[in-house]
Amino acid sequence: MDLSSASSDELLYELQKSKNLLEKHLRQTVCFLAYPSGSFNDQVIAAAKRCGYSAALTTEPGLCRPGDNPFKLKRIRISRSQDLGSLNFA
Repeated sequence: MDLSSASSDELLYELQKSKNLLEKHLRQTVCFLAYPSGSFNDQVIAAAKRCGYSAALTTEPGLCRPGDNPFKLKRIRISRSQDLGSLNFA
């Protein structure tokens, strides 16, 4: 689902429903969200906060730095064949 094109009601329903299902299945609090297909906007961020998420992951490549918006966290893509020694976190 493209969350960035959903209505406010749809957003709250989808985000809360998925959070509740995961928490029930895992028997622990779910604090983090990964935006489906990396699609998000300010309305999605507001809904995620309202549903109780603490942070969210985008599909944007890069490192996270102190002070970054916790609802716009970047990722580093690592393939199965990649040697961890090849990563440079500087």
